[in-house]
Amino acid sequence: MKNNKKDPLELVLYFSIFGLLLGLFVAVYFYKSTFSGAISSVSADWSALGSFFGGVFAPVVSFVTLVAIIVTIRLQKKFLETQVTEFSKLHELQVKTLNSQEEQLSSAKSSYEHEKVNSYKQTILSVIAQQIDLHQRIIDRCTSSSEYMLEKKMAQPKIDLGTKLEETLEQKEEYEKRLNKLANLSVSIAVSKYQSTNEIDKEFAKVYADL
Repeated sequence: MKNNKKDPLELVLYFSIFGLLLGLFVAVYFYKSTFSGAISSVSADWSALGSFFGGVFAPVVSFVTLVAIIVTIRLQKKFLETQVTEFSKLHELQVKTLNSQEEQLSSAKSSYEHEKVNSYKQTILSVIAQQIDLHQRIIDRCTSSSEYMLEKKMAQPKIDLGTKLEETLEQKEEYEKRLNKLANLSVSIAVSKYQSTNEIDKEFAKVYADL
């Protein structure tokens, strides 16, 4: 609630001005009542009149002037205090706004990094899936070739296949091992949480180098 209470010095100033005007009116009244007559053309009379008013009202005017100066100073002080308070509130608001913007930027950056990592993870998983598909095709070809050679050997026992059957079976076994590693790598990357794409690269490179 706004405080509208008047400064006591302001009240003193108002009453002083009112008293000064009232005193001036009373002084003029009594002066005219005591020294009735037409307006004097003698300079000494005017000098006496000036001395009278100066002696009576000079201290009062000086007092009113002093009070007015003090009131002005206090009003300026209040105004400056109000400005300082408003500036402080404005500063606090600006700080809060800045902190809020920084939090929003931090959140946006974190969200962007999270989306970036997830997107990269999906890319790596897609590459692994392609490798798994390629290895599976090789395994299927090796299986078909080994079955064909076994059928041919059974149909013609005297045929010499040399080491082709053994090499085909070894190749099949080797690619099955690689396929198993790729499958495990795919599962590991899919369920793991990463802070950066470099972590994904390290895990992928470590397993892929052993293939």
